[in-house]
Amino acid sequence: MSPAARRAPAGGRRAVADTWWGRAWVAALEDSTLDAGRLSRGRTYARQGKVGEVAVSSGVIKAPVQGSDYYPYRTSVRVPALTDRQWDTLLNTIATRAGHTAALRDGEMPEDLVEDARAAGVPLLPLPTELDPGCSCPDWGYPCKHSAALC
Repeated sequence: MSPAARRAPAGGRRAVADTWWGRAWVAALEDSTLDAGRLSRGRTYARQGKVGEVAVSSGVIKAPVQGSDYYPYRTSVRVPALTDRQWDTLLNTIATRAGHTAALRDGEMPEDLVEDARAAGVPLLPLPTELDPGCSCPDWGYPCKHSAALC
């Protein structure tokens, strides 16, 4: 099955991401796996509200995800963290355009910032090979439906 065939809907009530960068994140996950079934179950879990409070720290995103067990599973997704030099470059890139700063203050991620950052050597969105999901469940899938729900 092609990556495009596995992708979540781009909009509407069935979409799992409302923003362009959210859809880019989901696309990276979908392009990183061959198991469309687990991704589909992960989307269902996310839509059903089974993902608990999400904690974000440098290079890792974690959340409990309620599965069929009594206790929720501990899920995580590791991504490359920016180096100090990349952060400096990113901040300089943001400062060169007033529109970037204004959009970020409004809680928006301007698409052209991602392009500007990429041109400066700072990747802001993960590549499919850079997502490293993990889960405490016994499922051997990569990713399992719980870590797919977190993504």
